[in-house]
Amino acid sequence: MQITLLNGALNENDPTHAVADLILAELDESPASVIYYPLHTIPIATCIGCFECWVKSPGECRISDAGRDIARDMIQSDVVLMLSPIPFGTYSSELKKVLDRAISLILPFFQMVDGEVHHQPRYERYPSLIGIGVLPTPNASLADLFDRLVGRHSINMHAPSHATLVVTLDQSEQDQQNALRSVLSQLEGVK
Repeated sequence: MQITLLNGALNENDPTHAVADLILAELDESPASVIYYPLHTIPIATCIGCFECWVKSPGECRISDAGRDIARDMIQSDVVLMLSPIPFGTYSSELKKVLDRAISLILPFFQMVDGEVHHQPRYERYPSLIGIGVLPTPNASLADLFDRLVGRHSINMHAPSHATLVVTLDQSEQDQQNALRSVLSQLEGVK
């Protein structure tokens, strides 16, 4: 099993790194192969909306930087873990720019999915998605919004399954670890 962990922490002082450390420690005890991207340390350009990844160089972004490698690792993974602080119920800007660049992983054509219009898949197989959000303290409305965002993103990216977890910085490390262990235990090959 291959897992790609996208750490959307905004800077080196972001407390999201402590959660990333817990995830990596948990995955270190599993047979899974883990690719880890601390996104704020990697120069990645934002998507320019040119759609060349759809019409000129199918499946590959025209911007030659780490964004290409990350998209490739995402589609080749069994699971993509999206870790992010939750500003306003959504992904951090670091994670969002990577997810925007991953538009190359779907086609520019549309299909109906449960009565909604979505892009068609480019590939036969897609990874499962797990969104792990970090809040300073419990906030039910932000956690709910984040959960819905991850769910909608999983539909757009044709994920066979998805899960969402929100941890708070006022939780003990043990409580955070137990919650992470619970969501990761849902994955075959990680147990």
